[in-house]
Amino acid sequence: MARSKPTNEKNVAELVDEFKRDIIYDCHSFRVKLSRSDAGKELVKKGRESLRGMITHLRAYKTDEETQLAFACLLNEIEIQIDPDKTAPRDLKDMDGWLVWAERFA
Repeated sequence: MARSKPTNEKNVAELVDEFKRDIIYDCHSFRVKLSRSDAGKELVKKGRESLRGMITHLRAYKTDEETQLAFACLLNEIEIQIDPDKTAPRDLKDMDGWLVWAERFA
């Protein structure tokens, strides 16, 4: 019999969807939306484990510029944790570069 996950633990795909909704539907301030998204905090906390789900989502779904920037901010936070050489792009708007970086570490 397969073990079920604890009900309070969301999988990465659910967190990615929730984060995207937080960015699209919360208040008008980008900084506030980014800072108060619990899903975003959990994705960063999961670190490397969350990269594959983020890559899959960003490749499969078209997102607006603000949402892409929010995902790049999360990727940047994860980079700080897992990439001591800081090899990711410096431009947060370079989503293709961020995806290439994430694939190397996923």
